[in-house]
This record gives sequence, structure tokens and C-alpha cells, in this order.
Amino acid sequence: MLLSWGILIGLVLRRYRRQSSERPALWRALLVACISLFSFSISFPLGGYVAKLAIVPIGVWLVYLFLPWASRIRYRSYAWTGFWCNYVFLVIGLLGFWGHELVYPKDQLSTYLSKIDHARIVGIHPSAEESASLHEARFKELIDDLKPQRQFEESLDWYYEARDQGKEFYPYALLGAEPKWGSGIRYEAYIKSDGLGLIIARDNQYYYYESKTPLLQWTDGRGGSH
Repeated sequence: MLLSWGILIGLVLRRYRRQSSERPALWRALLVACISLFSFSISFPLGGYVAKLAIVPIGVWLVYLFLPWASRIRYRSYAWTGFWCNYVFLVIGLLGFWGHELVYPKDQLSTYLSKIDHARIVGIHPSAEESASLHEARFKELIDDLKPQRQFEESLDWYYEARDQGKEFYPYALLGAEPKWGSGIRYEAYIKSDGLGLIIARDNQYYYYESKTPLLQWTDGRGGSH
């Protein structure tokens, strides 16, 4: 976002310096360019990113509407610079999104659970056992090997239906784990009652990971030594 605004300001300054006569005040040129960003846009998904394509230059029309005829010539180039910068914002947004996905793959568990030194589980349902705890050693060993078995878009209806029937598949919430530095990712993580499954919930997307060995341990010896 900052890069996009920097490009807009740079283009306005470049055009301002090239204008040899009847140059407006610089702050007014920047204001006109910013107003001209306003447009009617259509939104569509593009590779997981919701892109906005500027179609109708409403901001340019507003500038033309309120400026006297003599001033329109001086400000016209700044107005259209502002409108076309909508596409700069679009391209920079796409590159930023795809770059983020490349550095922080959304389906890799290590993206969400990069630091687990202070990770712990908390029961969120009466069926959660107080004797259960996170098997830290095993969790660290498996975190890079676990791959998403299923991905659910928008809804976990099957989960809530089972919960309404008195069944709770994921009675433990995983707390204290941190995502990769700089990712800015917010998520929720839940562990299955038998310790063999984990769900990551992020931005209306849900990733299910399955383990062959329990990620939990119990004081009675289940899941490995405590």
C-alpha cells in the first residue's frame, strides 16, 4: 500500500516538474490526483485475491465538475494520473498477495505454528480431559511433516451439526503458538479429542491435518510418556 502511494506521488511530482507553464500549487495537484482515484470498480477473485478493477472515473468527473473551465486544462493530467494509478494499486496488491503466499504458504502448518515453545492446550468443551496436555517433543518433530488432508471453504457445517448432536470432535484449543515472523496471520487452532487431528481456521478457510501418532499425551500414559 505504501509503495502504491509512493508511486502515485512520484508520478505527480514528475509531471509537475515537466510542466513548464501555469503550474498549479503542488498540494492542489496531489489533492486532485487523490480525488481522481475514486472510481466505480468491479470486484472479482483472482488466484485467491479479490481484485478491484476501476471502470468509471468518477473522481475525474468530480474534478471536472467543480473546477472552472480554465483550470481544467492545468489539472487534467493530474486527474487522469490519479485514475490510472488505480491499476498501479491493483498490480502492487496482486504482487504483494502472491509474494505473501509464496513466503508464507497457507497450507503449511509451519506457517502458523512457527514458535511452539509456549504452546499449550485449553479445554473448550466439557468432554475435554484435564489429564491431557500437548506432547511438545512429538509436536515439534511432526510439524514440518503434517500435510493438509482436507480444505473446507467458507463453512464447517458438518462440524457444527455434529456438535449440535452432542459430539465434540475438537475439544481442545491450541494457544501460545506463534506464526512465522512478519506474516501478520491470525488464526485459530483446535486439536481432536484423540490427538490425531488438528484444524487451522483462517479467513473463512479451514485446513485439516491428520497425524498417525497423537499430538497429545495423558497422565495415564496414553499418547506417550508425560
